[in-house]
Amino acid sequence: MKQNKKGIVFKYLRERIVAGQLIPGIPLNPEEISKELGVSKTPVREALHLLESEGLVKNIPGKVSIVSPISSKDIRDVFEVREIVECGAARRAAVLLDKSGLISKREELMSLCLSEFDKTEEKNQVRFWKDIHLSIVISLENKKLLDFYLELSEQISRVRAVIGKQFTRRRFDELISEHLDILDAIIDGDSDKADQMVRLHLNRACTYTMDVMLNKVRIIS
Repeated sequence: MKQNKKGIVFKYLRERIVAGQLIPGIPLNPEEISKELGVSKTPVREALHLLESEGLVKNIPGKVSIVSPISSKDIRDVFEVREIVECGAARRAAVLLDKSGLISKREELMSLCLSEFDKTEEKNQVRFWKDIHLSIVISLENKKLLDFYLELSEQISRVRAVIGKQFTRRRFDELISEHLDILDAIIDGDSDKADQMVRLHLNRACTYTMDVMLNKVRIIS
């Protein structure tokens, strides 16, 4: 079925907001968007209202629409939900009989550990870490949980955009160690340790992200 114009505008803006290409607080001009996409202003306004319902856009009556800011509370809330979901997922993954997918992820991580650090390479960017967490959820073969986590992942991606796509060498090494600890605990069948390692990793990630927001960590570009 051919997607309607409102849907096209919605998808276009949503993807750019989630990816951090449209930064928080930036104004969204319906006239400019309509010209860029070759549609009238009506589907643009309708799409902006839909995005507002998802919390991605803030529409100020009689004024402008802006990309919703990301507050410190937004970040803490996302990490709180992640902790609830991912710690539980790790505990259940630890008792699975088939851990082949997670063993493969560990092998990928070990090859990354042995490689030289290059902050320009895709493997050192956030997508690799996202795949590890997603693999743990996928291993449970629970479609409802997976659907929920994929929706949550969009909020996670938007928060990650705050810190950019690259890490310092120190944080890169910490991420390898933290994810190895998580995978090792799951593969060893230690539910308690898996829970503990995920919780520790998410607490550190939350602190790091908050520090970046407050300009206490300098990211080398």
